[in-house]
Amino acid sequence: MRRTIVSYFARVILPAAIWIFLLSGCAGEPGVVTVSTVDELLAAIGPNQTIQLAAGEYELSSASDYGEASDNLYYTWKASTEGYTLKLRGVENLTIQGSGEDCRITMVKPYPDVLILENSRGITLENLSVSHTGEIDTQNSGGIRMENCEDVSLNDVNLHRCGAYGLRTSLTGNLQLTDSSFYDCALAGIVAEASRDVLVDGCRFYSIGGVPLEGVSAFYLRLTENVDITDCEVYDCALESLVLSVPCDTARMTNCSIRDIRFSGSALNLYGTGLVFDGNAFENCQIRSWYAESQGAVDAQGNSLTVADLNALLPAQEEPQSEEEAFTSVTVSTVDEFLAAIGPNREIILEEKLYDLSTARGYGETSGEYYYWEWPHDGPALVISGAENLTIRSADGNVDSCTISAIPRYADVLTFVHCDNLRLSGFTAGHTVEPGVCAGGVLKFRDCDNILIEQCGLFGCGILGIQASDCADLEVADSEIYECSLGGLLLERVSGVNIQGCTFRDLGGDRIMLLDCEDVTMDGAALDGNAQIP
Repeated sequence: MRRTIVSYFARVILPAAIWIFLLSGCAGEPGVVTVSTVDELLAAIGPNQTIQLAAGEYELSSASDYGEASDNLYYTWKASTEGYTLKLRGVENLTIQGSGEDCRITMVKPYPDVLILENSRGITLENLSVSHTGEIDTQNSGGIRMENCEDVSLNDVNLHRCGAYGLRTSLTGNLQLTDSSFYDCALAGIVAEASRDVLVDGCRFYSIGGVPLEGVSAFYLRLTENVDITDCEVYDCALESLVLSVPCDTARMTNCSIRDIRFSGSALNLYGTGLVFDGNAFENCQIRSWYAESQGAVDAQGNSLTVADLNALLPAQEEPQSEEEAFTSVTVSTVDEFLAAIGPNREIILEEKLYDLSTARGYGETSGEYYYWEWPHDGPALVISGAENLTIRSADGNVDSCTISAIPRYADVLTFVHCDNLRLSGFTAGHTVEPGVCAGGVLKFRDCDNILIEQCGLFGCGILGIQASDCADLEVADSEIYECSLGGLLLERVSGVNIQGCTFRDLGGDRIMLLDCEDVTMDGAALDGNAQIP
């Protein structure tokens, strides 16, 4: 009997004890490893691990197994149309520590996110940078995406030049973002969907939207609960909204600094969210409206904040100039002069034969206070935003004397957003490539009131001469619309339309297309608000 016990101890208990002893030295205490290459970083990924990154760039597509099956259970490569994203999966208690600004995890491919965390918990990233380095996709790609994760911390992390957004989460809980920066993102800084317990503390958000297109919001919250945004800075952005929430349970934005931002939509776009908005300061911001048709914000005591309450947060404005003093006429002869002249209370007089927008010094890249560039598909489209009381006209009133043109096939020639009291007169606008191959239009208007287009020539090869949505008081007079492949005018939710004395020719569709419009007349005859006029 004793021999049996000894034999069992020798064959089973002792080896098990040895293995437990050996494993305790590997997994019982967190391991620490220093790496200097992408392959070393990937090899070190695992639970209960701290990875210290030496200074330098870790460009993920340089991995020896990039896009291939991984031997490491804790990461894989997720395919996209343009490349692969590194996905960490099923890993617990992993810390990746950088060594400062010179420590960068990057992706050269345009479409993929730089990094995905999935089904993981206890993840910490700190003291490093995450970005794209080559061309970026401004609609789909991002910096870091988290899916079904718990207990994630980002401390002193720079997410920049990421594409559409810096950070996107879904089904993620207990997320802490501290002392981090989000910048050079096209649509949003943070997108949090179906997540909970999100803390954003002492972070910086800047250069969001504007280049190459207007951003949606600094913070986009959807079906997310218990969000705290505190002691943050948001500045130098071109956004529709500061916060967009659809809807959220318990969201707070407190003691934040918001400055040097142009909001083209409602600054607080809240749907089903009673945002606590307290102790925040604004400086040099252009705010068209505070609320959309949505729920309002409240202060720390739960009192509703009216528009007057929010206006009181803005610094006192200087006394307005008289109308004669405020309105300025500027004659321009180059595209750069034209762009520099764009602004409110301005008359821009065109005196040259051709204004080819592609000749701008900062074409597709440099924005101004009242303009920026969108990239619909194949090239930049000029967007003029927030420029009220603006006139653009030729010097002699002759439609044939000057032309504003765009080259990209999918770009509208001129788009106006939130520009009230517009007058466009006596010039031609269109695309310069052969008719029938474009998908962009000529003039587009979004959320503009009191528009006059007179004695203009609007030609293809764009699909539409004029497109307007959510506008009021549009008059098109004595103008010619021709060689547009889809039609002349497409108006959606526009009230107060007067079309008179216009010529339509060589169109690929109807002259007038109306959807949910009101009070429309054409040469004195009333039109149905949902009509199509061949």
